Amino acid sequence: MRAATKMRLFGAVLVVGVVFFASTELLPLVKVPQGFTSAGPPTPYGSVPYAISGYRIPPVDAGVYINITVAGVSPSPVLVVLEPGNGVSTGPPVYSATVARALGVGVKSPSDQAYTLVISSVNRTTYVLRVDSYWSPFFDLAGYTAEAVLVVLVGLGGFYYYRAIRQREELEAAVMAERRGASAPPQPQSAGH
Repeated sequence: MRAATKMRLFGAVLVVGVVFFASTELLPLVKVPQGFTSAGPPTPYGSVPYAISGYRIPPVDAGVYINITVAGVSPSPVLVVLEPGNGVSTGPPVYSATVARALGVGVKSPSDQAYTLVISSVNRTTYVLRVDSYWSPFFDLAGYTAEAVLVVLVGLGGFYYYRAIRQREELEAAVMAERRGASAPPQPQSAGH
């Protein structure tokens, strides 16, 4: 494969890397109505009669409502806690309630952040959960910024390396053509001049 072909290949890698990087930075900023439904608890009780289930809510802007609906609670009440943090609590709960049968509440997000909804159930209690709000469906892309930068660097390095190789090949070809031209025997002049 010639250097010019490899240069074009790494140019394409560079373009893909730049698009990938822009996606990791811009798409998580796009927030649209989102929601999910879950029948709980998501894991079977097994040998213990209680379950603690956590549900991740991607970052929500400050002032936006997180609508939580818990229905079909049977046979015992469940404890519903909404706390800041992405799987790990980073502060006091934003909302907490014991639900005997059903719950429908809108909780105003106090700051721009992710949340975790924790539902504790006992006595093999089942429920249906629905959460609605505005968050980015591309929230997880933000975690791939380092990989995007790596693709950009590989594309950039390969592009400039093979560009230098291509320029060297062109220079060598020009020198070889010049040598052939200098070593060629002189052409005879016509007698009429």
